[in-house]
Amino acid sequence: SLLAVEQVIAKKWPDFIIGAVSIPDVKKGEQIILVTTCKDISKEALIGVFKQAGMTELGLPTKVIVTDVPPLLGTGKFDYVKAKELALAETSNKG
Repeated sequence: SLLAVEQVIAKKWPDFIIGAVSIPDVKKGEQIILVTTCKDISKEALIGVFKQAGMTELGLPTKVIVTDVPPLLGTGKFDYVKAKELALAETSNKG
């Protein structure tokens, strides 16, 4: 689940805003995109965190979007709708 992905990543980088969204993928059906304020998250670091947590790499984000202005609701909670829009825009631009 996306929540489990977020929880594992947040344990390693607790001082940052982290949100995971899924978007359609032509080959796999869907892909997980991580939106975060942490500039230190790399694919290699994520693989290590997932292995340490005993999670399969199926839940690994395929892309990490680092932003200084994370999508937040007025309440301060992560805005998953805007994050998904950001993820779709980023992947279609790089397509």
